[in-house]
Amino acid sequence: LLSTRLAAWRLECADKSLPCDLRLGDDVAQVSEGCWRVLSVGRSAQNPQFWERLLPDEVVRNTVSREQFEILGKTKASEGAEVEFTEFVLKNLSGRGTVLNNAVVHHEAVLRSGDSIAVGLVNSEYGCRPALHFRFVETPMTFAAAPLAALLGATVPSMLALVIPELQSLPQPEQGASGG
Repeated sequence: LLSTRLAAWRLECADKSLPCDLRLGDDVAQVSEGCWRVLSVGRSAQNPQFWERLLPDEVVRNTVSREQFEILGKTKASEGAEVEFTEFVLKNLSGRGTVLNNAVVHHEAVLRSGDSIAVGLVNSEYGCRPALHFRFVETPMTFAAAPLAALLGATVPSMLALVIPELQSLPQPEQGASGG
């Protein structure tokens, strides 16, 4: 049985007083050897109500790409079944880019705890600015959820929802949503 070591991390909305943290979700998948997609962000990745609540203006909301960016967890080679995330990477998926710490990322960039990630555009008399800011927050912790999940016939993300109650209240994307 796989014992997985994870870092509990989240993107917290830095602009609004509404709680809107994005945490490890059900879209976790191995992308390549040593690389896991741990979160997708965009209008197709989260429930439409999530974006409507944060960006009520439809014109502004539509400046966020359907597939804006992913956060990838990089792992180091280890013996046995241990998987340890050694760094997180923001992978831009949008033609406009994604803003990381006031610089536009068009490909990939390493994330550090406290980094600011901005999406969307708002036009004003002073020019364009990002519509919404998130802060990447990382707090190391260890889970041995995989053995328990396997015993219960569940997935690790669904087990994490039991351990981290906020996961239960996050809006889920509609099935069959198309990206773009």
